[in-house]
Amino acid sequence: MNTKPQCFVIMPFGKDGSPERERYNTAYEYIIRKPILDKGFECIRGDEIPEFGPIPEQIKKRLFDADLVVADLSGRNPNVFYELGFRHAMGIPCISISDDLNGLPFDVATYRTVLYKLDDIRIAERCREIIGDYAGQIFEEVARKRESPQGDVEPTSSETLAARLEKNLTVGLSNIYQIISELSPKVTAQADFYTQLSELQKSILSQGNILASLQSGLSNITDVQKFTTQSLELGLVGIYLNRLDAIEEEFYSIIKDEEQEVSIVGSTLFGLKGRTVTSEKILNLLQQKTSRPTFRLRILLTHWESISSRQLQETSDKNVARYVISKELMEAVKLLREKNLSQYVKFYKGSPTCTTIVCEEQKRMLVNPYPYESEAINSWTAIFREGNIYTRFKTSHVDQPWENQKLSIAFTPEIEAEITEKFRKDLEIAREDMSYQLGIHHKE
Repeated sequence: MNTKPQCFVIMPFGKDGSPERERYNTAYEYIIRKPILDKGFECIRGDEIPEFGPIPEQIKKRLFDADLVVADLSGRNPNVFYELGFRHAMGIPCISISDDLNGLPFDVATYRTVLYKLDDIRIAERCREIIGDYAGQIFEEVARKRESPQGDVEPTSSETLAARLEKNLTVGLSNIYQIISELSPKVTAQADFYTQLSELQKSILSQGNILASLQSGLSNITDVQKFTTQSLELGLVGIYLNRLDAIEEEFYSIIKDEEQEVSIVGSTLFGLKGRTVTSEKILNLLQQKTSRPTFRLRILLTHWESISSRQLQETSDKNVARYVISKELMEAVKLLREKNLSQYVKFYKGSPTCTTIVCEEQKRMLVNPYPYESEAINSWTAIFREGNIYTRFKTSHVDQPWENQKLSIAFTPEIEAEITEKFRKDLEIAREDMSYQLGIHHKE
């Protein structure tokens, strides 16, 4: 096949000659279209479809056939959300972008949406890079499928669509349901929107081989809606089995996209990493961001006098020094000094309770609690967006402790020597305790 992979763009257009039209055209040409073309795709927007015939049918065909879809959610246009829901239901690659990340419907907010701003070159360029990187990945996948034997290529038939709809029933239908329920007051006058929805319903019902699954899925809509409503009120974006997965799969990208402020609260920096993303890589990123005067960074670590409160709970005879937690603090302080980030560090006189990372502009917060007798890094980790939990927990666990002049002290050169001495004493005590425990074991 010599034809290029296809990218279909769904976005608002604005009226001809209006400032909105000019603005969206600029976003299309410079933010979306250029990186897509650079990666080898053909790129087309809804108003550029050359075929004649009913527009809704042409758009649905493009949504189904395109190797990649880019959706601009700026302006919260109902038709864009309808088309995005259709694409999500099929589980085919899609990139979402917006000039404002606030106020996204819950089921859309759970997917990553990339921020762009036409009046900020850095943010615009970052968005273009992300689009280009993802498009490059999809291009390689398409190329591999085309080079594989014909039998390995998945047919794009009605049977394939039915299988995809069946597999993604809960996510796809609840996504569309939520979007409609949140947008319906704004689209009551848009008969075309409901006409398209009716056509989609008829198309789904025509798939006889998944009718039973469809009916079963619809019976669970009430439970899905209840969970969606509760999650929306709480601001829950996602939950992971441990902190490593949360940072690797989602929050490192959020940190990369943050242009205003990052706050980190933890006992040390040992767990500031993902599976492949290292602590040093994250600190290098933060170092780059602090080169801009407008960027704010806050790192609140546990005071060395309180750092050892969890030590006995995590001690292991396999590696005594590893579980002397003041060693982690000593290494963190050294690394922060080497990265010229000491000025952004404070130490809080309190026992470690919960690792937290906040990205202020995007209103995203990672929360990872400390269980008894286990490291926090292996504990469940939740990600919240702006809402009741975000506001209350950020205030009590990040903002107030940082400003508490009685319990928080700023970094000074003398502190590093005190932490090193604390580690030496803790290591000596840990070795004595381990020898004592082993001695009892041998006597028994």
